[in-house]
Amino acid sequence: SSQEKQEEVKTQKKLLPILKDILWIVLGVVGLKIGGDLAVNNAVNIANYFGVSEKIIGLTILAVGTSLPELVTSVTAAIKGNSDIAIFKRQIMDTSKNKETLIQFVMFPALTVIMNQVIHVEGMPRNYFVNLFASMYIGMAPLTAMAAVMAEEKEKNTLRVLLLSNVKPYEYLVGVGGYVWAACMLGGLVICMAGGYGPKEGAAFMGILAVGFLVSILVGAAIGTWSRNQMMATSLTVPVMLVFAFLPMLSMFNDTIAKVARLTYAGQISRMLYHIEGSPLQAEGIGVVAGNLVLFAGLFAAAYRKCGLE
Repeated sequence: SSQEKQEEVKTQKKLLPILKDILWIVLGVVGLKIGGDLAVNNAVNIANYFGVSEKIIGLTILAVGTSLPELVTSVTAAIKGNSDIAIFKRQIMDTSKNKETLIQFVMFPALTVIMNQVIHVEGMPRNYFVNLFASMYIGMAPLTAMAAVMAEEKEKNTLRVLLLSNVKPYEYLVGVGGYVWAACMLGGLVICMAGGYGPKEGAAFMGILAVGFLVSILVGAAIGTWSRNQMMATSLTVPVMLVFAFLPMLSMFNDTIAKVARLTYAGQISRMLYHIEGSPLQAEGIGVVAGNLVLFAGLFAAAYRKCGLE
């Protein structure tokens, strides 16, 4: 009815300042990543121009040295035939040192717990922030983490070492992809618990997240495969991630954006989450998500045929 529509518009106006703050927080985190890459790459260019100093060499050796223990472990396990499990474990150890990747996994679960407890606006739908941050988590964390891990290992040549050590490409992809998926599912569980869902709704919530994470991992794998280095991966990842992470939120305020969002897995996953306590699975949503899954799997296959993993 028109009265319900007016109430919904009033609620959205109340939430808009909060959503703007959230947008700036996320963009700030993304800016840290871009700024870091720009600083490192341009510092290297300047050092090369003027002649590499001992300090620069020392920092480079230190950076490589922090990855050597995990690399040796992975190579040893690969020789023994446990490649995918070894790569999975190695990524866990690497993440404890890589704050940029770690923050991708913990930012949205932490924001969900805080915002869901602290902010209450009259007329706001139940678990508004749970569904909002879950949708953004799907569009950002697995995509950026997968692309970043692959690009970093390409740039450091650790991926080439692994492939020369009896690690098959599919084992590497399963190991890294499985790790990113498991890490995101752990964060998704925190978000689900913040929502206070019952067993049935909770299982549906986690199942929807699982599929969304898988599609995003495929997108990240395609970008990571296509990229020659971390800077290229960042340049490709940021616009794609911003589209999938923010499209569901922006669709609440614009009908045209809402129509575009319905064609993406991120938009349909968001719709499913908001209807988790009713009928989340509709034919349109399942069809769009499946279509996106096939599309991005095809893009990854094309990138792999053209670039390989080296």
